[in-house]
Amino acid sequence: MSTLGVGRSFTPRSRGRRARPARPYRAFTSEASIPAYSADVPRDRVTRATYVLGGGLGSIYLVFGVLEGITHLDEPASLIFWLPALIGGGTLVLVGVFKVKAPGWLSILLVTGGLIAASAATAWTVLLPLAAVALLVLVVVRAGRSAAAAG
Repeated sequence: MSTLGVGRSFTPRSRGRRARPARPYRAFTSEASIPAYSADVPRDRVTRATYVLGGGLGSIYLVFGVLEGITHLDEPASLIFWLPALIGGGTLVLVGVFKVKAPGWLSILLVTGGLIAASAATAWTVLLPLAAVALLVLVVVRAGRSAAAAG
């Protein structure tokens, strides 16, 4: 015969053994409830949005650069434009968003340089220039917030 107490569960396989207490359900509803091991995870919305949009744009620019490089192998003169514009721009965006430790002027300059370089190659699209402007605004806001928090 089993007894079901508070925090205890019974399964048919656990006969003769003591059942483990059930884990309580904890909903992550506040910043204080995030586990301590997630210190590297950005907690504010601006930083998270900057990481998502910057990672997405940088990755898209890199993929476009590789694809354009593959499709223009027969025209080496056009590679002089496509490779630095898309691959260089995507690399600058990713470095400016992820590798700069303290967001500030260096992050703004790297992301702006990458967006300008890649915008020459992606100006024909509609969404990428709009996303580039949104990313630039997010990077500037994030740099302003970190400067205000530091000083």
